[in-house]
Amino acid sequence: MAFSQNEIENIIRTKETLKALLTDDQYWLIYNKSIMSNCFVAGGIFASLLRQDKQFNDIDVYFRDYNSREAMLNVFSHIPTKPFSAVSTEKEKTSSSTKYAISFTNSRVSYIVKGDGFCGSPETIKKNFDFVHCLAHYCLKTDKLSISKDTYDACMNKWLILNPASGFTKETVNKYRLDKFLNSDYIWRNNA
Repeated sequence: MAFSQNEIENIIRTKETLKALLTDDQYWLIYNKSIMSNCFVAGGIFASLLRQDKQFNDIDVYFRDYNSREAMLNVFSHIPTKPFSAVSTEKEKTSSSTKYAISFTNSRVSYIVKGDGFCGSPETIKKNFDFVHCLAHYCLKTDKLSISKDTYDACMNKWLILNPASGFTKETVNKYRLDKFLNSDYIWRNNA
């Protein structure tokens, strides 16, 4: 199924809004361009921006390769004021020892530094994502936003559709994430 003209305009507006959020972020300017050219944004931010929700949690930046991830961690380690914190996984929110992301104080940008499965191409990483509405991605190097019609529709309609590539079932998906979406008026659709 093809996108309508209104949907195309909404996708373009979403990409421009994301770019503005990234460049307006006070800590975004410390990044190294050669490192960031090997990064992309993926996850739930696109559902919020497509619907023009004023509230969203964060902007998740993923690394295409381990060298870029390690180079960025090295950059972070040399910032004298350490205006950032390590964040634990949602499943382990009470444990500060499990590093999942680097998030800056007063910033919505999170650099995903979790180990295996969360470093690589967008297609590889998104196999680990639980829901279809999280499958859009924006490539910083090419300035391209990639989104399927199914993902767009899931975002706009707040449909919970399990990502078939992930292997998750309704019983095995993270309960914290499931409750978060159900409490935000998402509804099960299709494969659930």
